[in-house]
Amino acid sequence: MVKEMQNIKPMSIWLALLYFGIPAAAITLVVYVVMPFLDQRGVPIFFNYLVVYATIPMLALIGASLIAFYREGHVTSWDTFKNRFRLKPMDKKAWLWVIGLTLFMILSAGLLTFTTRWLDSFDLLAPPKYWPSELKPSAQNGSGNNSIPTEFLQVPLAGNWWVLAVVLISLVIATIGEELWWRGYILPRQELVHGKWTWVVHGLLWNAFHLFAQWTLIMILPGSLALPFVAHRLKNTWPGMIAHGLANGLLALIVVVLGVMG
Repeated sequence: MVKEMQNIKPMSIWLALLYFGIPAAAITLVVYVVMPFLDQRGVPIFFNYLVVYATIPMLALIGASLIAFYREGHVTSWDTFKNRFRLKPMDKKAWLWVIGLTLFMILSAGLLTFTTRWLDSFDLLAPPKYWPSELKPSAQNGSGNNSIPTEFLQVPLAGNWWVLAVVLISLVIATIGEELWWRGYILPRQELVHGKWTWVVHGLLWNAFHLFAQWTLIMILPGSLALPFVAHRLKNTWPGMIAHGLANGLLALIVVVLGVMG
């Protein structure tokens, strides 16, 4: 393991800007060019959002992580891959961090949801017009009813278990893609430059990465800092990956399951 970790090179702030900036630019292109183009040609928002936006770019991050691993000159093996991306075993302490981080990310985002409505009031910061209506800040006004939803992204839910499968697969791919690239590949390199303050530098850059969804920047800032803090403290990618997936998708999965069951 020590030999493999010696292959890691420090990542300066300027290089980090490039490694964060290229994915941000790519997803911005998807959100503001590719998705509107497909929307105008009748591609259902369900697939436009879950596949084009939430899955394909994250598959690209997984591919980039594998290429970066290969270019570092590591021996190609599962053990080497786990060591490089810090996919360490989960003990009781790690699971407690998962619970705490998940709750913090969910609660902090919930408390700051009002900021998305405030930013939405500015035309330049509002979501694109084609954006899924139930995901727009205007839909989170606290006045809606509590009935079980009958649709998700304009797709009927009752009895359609394939919807749950698509949502779950998209969530897993998105979470793995982000965590392998940001916390698995980039964070250890940044630690060689920024030391104990790595989580702050990394968290602010990761928050800025979400400029393609600028109306969420304030809401997700606490979680953007907390997640790399845990990954940096534990030197383990799994707790952040699990908490990230739960914080992002737990509510959506519950909604979809209830809707499918009717």
